[in-house]
Amino acid sequence: MMRRGILIKDGAAIERMSEVDLALFDKTGTLSLGEVKPDNIKDLSREQAAIAWGLAQASRHILAQNLSHSLSQASDSQAAEWRKFQGLSPAILSDIKEVGGLGVTALYQGQEVSLGRAQGQAATEAATIDDLVTVLKIGGEEVLLRFVEQLRPDVLRTIKGLAKIGINSEIISGDREIAVKSLEQKLGIKARAN
Repeated sequence: MMRRGILIKDGAAIERMSEVDLALFDKTGTLSLGEVKPDNIKDLSREQAAIAWGLAQASRHILAQNLSHSLSQASDSQAAEWRKFQGLSPAILSDIKEVGGLGVTALYQGQEVSLGRAQGQAATEAATIDDLVTVLKIGGEEVLLRFVEQLRPDVLRTIKGLAKIGINSEIISGDREIAVKSLEQKLGIKARAN
């Protein structure tokens, strides 16, 4: 067990392990990597992506930083799926302002643009989505950008391995119920949110 990073100080613990029939996992940082990545940036036009990148670069928010990083990678990628973003650079923006909790606003070619919290109709739509979201606004147009939590690569293998030896798995989490239920469906195990 030492080779697998498990230290047992008491032999009785090994005996009690034979009685285990349920493994409880926390979601963030245990089943997931604790990182989120944008899920639908491929749906953006080249101009929308450039504006989103320009706004994201100007923000300190973690979602914006992840968006900026992903668009930077897409612009450098040679993969066919990212072809429309090859050579892309952030849009040149003016009058950039960031307001904590709301997002970042700027002007692009005289038009107001923003990246931030979903409000109004976008907030209603965002409430039904199990992922984290932010809204890109270009003039009167709104684009909902979804971010998904990245699962650890060995999660499914671990859960299946436990099931093979008769140990069920469940998720317990302090996260939003909709996010926990989404993971429940992806992994096929029960989940409880606080």
